[in-house]
Amino acid sequence: MNKVSKYIMASKTREDVLLCLFRMKIARPSEIAFKIKKSRATLTRIINELRKKKLVEPLEPKRATWKRYILTESGKKVANDIKRLS
Repeated sequence: MNKVSKYIMASKTREDVLLCLFRMKIARPSEIAFKIKKSRATLTRIINELRKKKLVEPLEPKRATWKRYILTESGKKVANDIKRLS
């Protein structure tokens, strides 16, 4: 397991967000928040963390509102690592 996987697994919320997006393929923060029962503010913070780690990216980067997110290839690999260990 690499450092990024350990970082994600250190937080249940980060792990839940990553795996939820893995299952949904494309999602808005509000959709993920509803699925994992967390606030939008929490989701915004977690998505920003995952973006900095290059695990998620906006589907339409220039769009200012109603952004939808997808996993990057790195994000998919980390999600698969976590699923394999669960």
